[in-house]
Amino acid sequence: MTIMDRDGPSGVQRAALMAIAVVVAGQFLGRTVTLDARSDWELFATGVRQSGRDSPWAGEGHVRLRVPDLRPADTVVLELAARPVVGSLTVEVARGQSRFGRFAVGTAPVSVSVGPGSDSEILLDVVDADDSGRFLYHLLKIEVVRSGVRGWLVPLLPALASASVFLVVWGHRGRWLALLYALGVAFLTLALTIDPLVAARTPSLKGWAQGCALALVLAVVLMEPLLRLLPRIAVSAGLVLFAGVHSHLPGLNGPSYWQWTWQEANGRALYSSLVPVLLFFFLARAVHQAGKVRVGFALGLVSACVLLTETAAMSVQPSGLDRMHAVIAHPIVTSYYADARELVTKPDWLRRFPESLEETLQGHSLTKPPGPIAFYVALIRFFGDGPVSTTLAALLIAFGSALAVPAVYLLATQFNELPEAAFEAASVMALAPALTLFFPQLDQAFPLVTCALLASWHRAVRGSGKAAVACGLCVFGASFFSYSFLVLGVAGLVIAASDPRRAFQAALRAGVVAAIAYGVLFLTTGFDPAATFRAAFSNQSRLAVGLDRAWLPAVLLDPFDFAMGAGWLAFLLAAVTVARGQEAGQADRPATLAVFQILSVDLSGLLRVEAARVWLFLTPLVAIPAGRELSRWTRIEQNCVYVVMALLLATLAQNMKFNGAGPGLGP
Repeated sequence: MTIMDRDGPSGVQRAALMAIAVVVAGQFLGRTVTLDARSDWELFATGVRQSGRDSPWAGEGHVRLRVPDLRPADTVVLELAARPVVGSLTVEVARGQSRFGRFAVGTAPVSVSVGPGSDSEILLDVVDADDSGRFLYHLLKIEVVRSGVRGWLVPLLPALASASVFLVVWGHRGRWLALLYALGVAFLTLALTIDPLVAARTPSLKGWAQGCALALVLAVVLMEPLLRLLPRIAVSAGLVLFAGVHSHLPGLNGPSYWQWTWQEANGRALYSSLVPVLLFFFLARAVHQAGKVRVGFALGLVSACVLLTETAAMSVQPSGLDRMHAVIAHPIVTSYYADARELVTKPDWLRRFPESLEETLQGHSLTKPPGPIAFYVALIRFFGDGPVSTTLAALLIAFGSALAVPAVYLLATQFNELPEAAFEAASVMALAPALTLFFPQLDQAFPLVTCALLASWHRAVRGSGKAAVACGLCVFGASFFSYSFLVLGVAGLVIAASDPRRAFQAALRAGVVAAIAYGVLFLTTGFDPAATFRAAFSNQSRLAVGLDRAWLPAVLLDPFDFAMGAGWLAFLLAAVTVARGQEAGQADRPATLAVFQILSVDLSGLLRVEAARVWLFLTPLVAIPAGRELSRWTRIEQNCVYVVMALLLATLAQNMKFNGAGPGLGP
């Protein structure tokens, strides 16, 4: 293995890295353990109930909380709110034999602090109410603040241990190998020092941390032998995953706090529909490799496979293709069309959109800019409210997802990938389960937007003024549809590092174009982007109270869910490309970009849970390095891996439900 940075870090670098490790640990782990509406309170609470998956816990007249490993110096903070039908009430709080007084609780959330005490049991009694089982108030959140030296030190141990190992190994073996060792030590330390309260809330977390540590150690020790046997390993791993999904192996359908529903669709109908489509996929690859058609035509054939796969997978779902209309119109699964129905008759709805976010919108619309709703409003105004609009919407979404295939090819060539590697990247993208199995949701078109953003920015950094204008328009369009695209700023910085001066000029041009576009929109419709962002961010913060989206489980488990959406093997092949680049001691922009972008999204916790769908716009960044690795292989090895990826796509379509259940969506 080629060694990089043999001279090791300087004293300033060592101090800076240790400081960063402490800050990161304090920010993301910290002394506070939070339990919210999706946590398993029944493990240590009596007198609370929950109605519905996303509903807050409701407290009866008498509630008893037994908090694991609650030490005398610890403080418990309860967030309570009286139910609207009750209005207001008084709650008496005690910790063992110590009384902490009575607290007035109204419909607005109130924080009640239960200070240090000698007992680990918290009692809540509603004054002058019998313990009849009636729901009187909501328990929105429980926070346990660990105190004392142990409370401060334990959250810092994983970061301090990993930072120390990183600095030692960096000085002798290079920073990338040091990073692998440091991550392994971090996961192992985390498994050994995990807070008992966190372990009670997420029982599988310790096992995941230990597994990650073991996998990283094996990756370092066996890297070169594994690279030589990679095709066989990839095929074997894919077949194991295929068997696991087909057997409904627990854990493969997501972590405990967010799981995709198992199902058993008609396998005979599904495979009889998908086999001709996949044969068409391999035919497109064969004619391209034989040089009998131009690359554009071959990419068109592969894109057609995406369209056919979407309809084939949908046809075997409950209600068949009618499910397509139900998904779009459903007020929970997407909610955009349902909200568009209400706003389509209001000519000034864009001007009043920030107010609508606070008052009338529902579901996913609450945290999004108006683009998705505007998409459906336009269709309803032109074609009416009904199956014509929903069908056209589904077709447009399907074409948007199919266009991701040539878009990935073009982005790969922008990054100076060889044509064959770019074509393999496009093929990998076509078999990404998330690109087809979430049909018909707008997220499927987001990889196309990602490619447009990064390709235009890359050309702009290289000096193209037209590309800078195009990038500004892409930024405007992307931010009008989803704030998730803002995280691509990390990828933008990696690209800009090649020429900071030109990047600064390009950023100014693109920023001016995006600002002008929003200014024109404001003058013509009255839409206020700043007020909309504040309202959406406020809704996101409020909704997070009722969702168990803690950073610690998500940072370990979300990448696995994203890997499933990207095709599992694609994720593996992309990681191998990164490893090969570090082994050769060569900088690799696509692989480096993918690593920094995905790690930043994961570690920041900005887009937690449902990673297979929510991170779908990042899939091109996995497909491109995966295509690089596949371009090294023989055609037989390539086809074997694609067959296994196709099998994984098929078994996921048969055994997992990705668009929810509910009225109009079947069981």
